Amino acid sequence: MATEQLHLPQLTEDQIQEAKVELGKMFRLAAEGVHIEMFSTGIDAVWHELSRDPIRYEDFCLASCGAIIGHGESSGRGHITFIKAYEEKYGKLPKIWFLQRSGQYDEERYRRYMDTGEVTSGWDCTPTHACMPVRV
Repeated sequence: MATEQLHLPQLTEDQIQEAKVELGKMFRLAAEGVHIEMFSTGIDAVWHELSRDPIRYEDFCLASCGAIIGHGESSGRGHITFIKAYEEKYGKLPKIWFLQRSGQYDEERYRRYMDTGEVTSGWDCTPTHACMPVRV
C-alpha cells in the first residue's frame, strides 16, 4: 500500500510508514484481547485515513493480524494500560507513539515515558477485537 494514497499532508512519508508499522502491532495486540487506549493522535490520524477505504483497510488489518479490527469510541484520561503488553512483545514504545496529528512530537511526554516507563494521557478511541466478517 503506497503512502501517497493517504492524504495526511502534515505528516512526512517516514512518519506515515512508522505509524502504519505501529498500527499493525496495535492491531495484533487488540486481536489477542489487549485493551488499547489510542493516545497517539498521529497514529490515530493514519488509522482514520486508512479506514476511509474499506478494501485497503481490510487488507491492512488482515495482513497485520489476520482479523478485521474495528474502531470503537472510548474516551478517557489516565494511565495507559497496554504498555506492559506492548513492551513484553515488542520492547519500548518508539517515539512515533508520541507523534501528534500536527506532525510534531510531544517531546515532554516521550521523555517522561523514557524515564518512568509510564504514559498518562487522554484518548478518544480504541480498537475493537470482536470478530468482523471479511469479504469473500
